[in-house]
Amino acid sequence: MPIVRKTFNDGQNIVTICSGHITRDEVFDHMNWLIDNHGTHIKDSYHQLLDALSVTKLDLTEDDVRRVSQFNSIYGQNRGDIQTAIVAVDAGARKLAQLHKNISRAANKEVQIFSTIEQAINWLKIPMEHVNKTKELLRD
Repeated sequence: MPIVRKTFNDGQNIVTICSGHITRDEVFDHMNWLIDNHGTHIKDSYHQLLDALSVTKLDLTEDDVRRVSQFNSIYGQNRGDIQTAIVAVDAGARKLAQLHKNISRAANKEVQIFSTIEQAINWLKIPMEHVNKTKELLRD
């Protein structure tokens, strides 16, 4: 399971952890999960922490990121002020994250890019406990 996720606070917070080799299909599956679970497991104006620190290979093009960002922008309309914190240090991952941030900004979605989990949780105001509980899913 290279992408694991867990919701907290009745769907107000989502922690997503990506590890290993991440493919385009896995990213699109995660996007579809966000869309499909809105209103049931995910609330309006949710905050998502996306941890990409353990990604070893990312099979994702700039066109793929544009598609994901556009889908999120379209399906994210009328869903409140969604905030996403992306944590990445790899230059390629940060470049794609910056592209996502730029497209999301045009749709009034707030995306920030950080180098550490601590910076991201401080910005989102979510506890480290949420990250640790999500990491447990990687061990299962």
